[in-house]
Amino acid sequence: ETRRAQVLALNHLPDPAERDAALQRWAAEEFPGEHEVAWFELSGAASASLFVHVLLALAADPASTEDDVAAATRAYWPWISLATTMLDSYVDQAEDAANRDHSYVAHYPSEELALRRIKECIARAAHGARGLRNGPRHAVIFACMIAMYLSKDSARTPAMRASTRELARAGGTLTMVLLPILRLWRIYYRQRAA
Repeated sequence: ETRRAQVLALNHLPDPAERDAALQRWAAEEFPGEHEVAWFELSGAASASLFVHVLLALAADPASTEDDVAAATRAYWPWISLATTMLDSYVDQAEDAANRDHSYVAHYPSEELALRRIKECIARAAHGARGLRNGPRHAVIFACMIAMYLSKDSARTPAMRASTRELARAGGTLTMVLLPILRLWRIYYRQRAA
């Protein structure tokens, strides 16, 4: 998974056509065959290093079993990893467009489809997190991540406010409770755009 996460470097190729072709090639080589996720979702999920940390935590826990690793793989790959990448891309849309940086969300054919797909990823990720051993811990971390992304100033612009609310609701009650708390944290610590 650490090797796969290196795909993140391809996101920074300056030419958009070259970048997309390289990411598409990488996804086809790394994950041949049919998938329920698109090529850009595969590369996006792989670029998130979160799953690596989960595997390290499982490796350090003497009580971990092969079943724990398999369950974590099903939850984190691709759903939790994909949800966090898409949330990051969602909140950075305007900045990415202004800087001509890569945007995973921009690969969706419409804003409506992007929103629907991100909500699906969040729902599947939250369900997977709850089903793990120590599921509440995984679920809290995931809810915190959703709230942290969605508390960013860019997610609260008039153009994004309604869709941000929908994404927060997809994260569940804990996300909804955490969102205003993290918003205040960002204001207090001057992290509104970070």
